[in-house]
Amino acid sequence: MAFMKITNGSAIFEVQTGAFNTIYKGLGFVECDENSDVSNDLEPTNDELPDDTKVDDIPADGVTPVMTKSSDEAFVVAMLEKPIAGWNKEEIVRFTTIKAINISGTKNASEAKEIIKQFNAVQK
Repeated sequence: MAFMKITNGSAIFEVQTGAFNTIYKGLGFVECDENSDVSNDLEPTNDELPDDTKVDDIPADGVTPVMTKSSDEAFVVAMLEKPIAGWNKEEIVRFTTIKAINISGTKNASEAKEIIKQFNAVQK
């Protein structure tokens, strides 16, 4: 997998090239060069994450390893533009974690997607 560094003007992220082309490019991110003046520590510490998240718990979803509010917000926006039928398990888990949607007790991705659909309908 090829990775590249991108920026939104305030932070630098390292993402898979495919993730950049399908998600982040449309959200206004651009590829940054080695001489970029935007500084960002790409190694989060447990102090920078929500209380119930540890660095070792961060899933490999294309964003490595930065988990910030802006990356979560960008992810949610991208997912809401994508048909829920096309979401994979990792996307379901990340979306429900960010939005604090309880999918415990679901037996498969289809059941989890139904809960997400209900949540999104209430949010509109």
